[in-house]
Amino acid sequence: MDMRTTSTLTINALRNTNQPRFNQRFYVYNITDTTRPSTVVGQPNATDFDGDRLQYFLTGDATAREYFYVNRDTAEIILINNLDTTTVKTFNVCIIPVQT
Repeated sequence: MDMRTTSTLTINALRNTNQPRFNQRFYVYNITDTTRPSTVVGQPNATDFDGDRLQYFLTGDATAREYFYVNRDTAEIILINNLDTTTVKTFNVCIIPVQT
């Protein structure tokens, strides 16, 4: 018997009109409650047309920040705590790319 449930992680990608830009407006990653902490659960892709180096910053509600971390250099979204899908089924995360 499969006891897994699924959570939905919705990422709203904010766009800076002066670049950099995400390649998609929204990224949606589905992860199960059996996903272990330290797992990369997604990696949105941004492009800087000036060729500047980018760093990524996670914003959003406090609940999302309790469960997810973004690698500033790679934009990898990493699960940092076990999911509790009985209390939270959807996380809204906002990642901002910044030119450095």
